[in-house]
Amino acid sequence: KSKFARHICDTLSNEYKFVWLSDSDLKTIPEIAGEFEYNKTIVFICDYADEKIDNLYITMQKMYNSELKTRFILLTRNSSWYNDTAKNENYPIIKEKYYLS
Repeated sequence: KSKFARHICDTLSNEYKFVWLSDSDLKTIPEIAGEFEYNKTIVFICDYADEKIDNLYITMQKMYNSELKTRFILLTRNSSWYNDTAKNENYPIIKEKYYLS
């Protein structure tokens, strides 16, 4: 999964800005969401997303509410996590915006 995501980054780097999210990024990016601009769509990639869902969700909310064009690629080793999270009422933006469909 990670190698495939890296391949996507290499292949589409002229069209998108890719940002691999670390634990510390998930804590700082929401604080600066409205403070920077970028001329490409930013694609955030989060490995082990199931282990970081609460901080990841805050980042998703901030990005959704910002003026930035953003997308997320979420990687996990837990096959049932996607369906469980997409239906979870605790994460309405994920459910309403079909981020995990």
